[in-house]
Amino acid sequence: MTPKGQLFLTTCLFGSLTACDRTGSVLSEGSQEIQTIDGVPTVASDDPMYLACIEEAKNDAQRSLAGARARWMAGDMEAQRRFVVLYAPSEAGTTVWLQPRHWGPFRLECVPLETDLVEEGDIVVLTPEQILDWAEFGTEGDVPIKGGFTDRCGRMLEKARLPG
Repeated sequence: MTPKGQLFLTTCLFGSLTACDRTGSVLSEGSQEIQTIDGVPTVASDDPMYLACIEEAKNDAQRSLAGARARWMAGDMEAQRRFVVLYAPSEAGTTVWLQPRHWGPFRLECVPLETDLVEEGDIVVLTPEQILDWAEFGTEGDVPIKGGFTDRCGRMLEKARLPG
């Protein structure tokens, strides 16, 4: 199994075992709501609809990454700060959104969101293959104008599970 496959399986397993949102409320068995951890939908890992959706979201993110990088490079500093990438720093399944500060073809240097004055210990170095998702926000900053595939996947699943 590839490292990405192991990470995906671990993420699914972690999400199905915890089945809690950030407020700590437990996901009930009959719940139609899609719970998320750091923006990644977490529902039962044996749900074929969920597995297919998340896999397609990851594929969409990788397919469109070169275009996202090109837009990031063409933007000024303010435009570049509206980009985020999703990364899983460990096999525990926890994900984190980071803000790219340098985005080369083979390496990204990112910082956690809300980091203004960057210190050396804040910088996270990753490769494009480690990116699970990316998003570009508009000037309002509420909803991604491009990317955000895992978020859209969660919303699509919510709609699909609503009673007829």
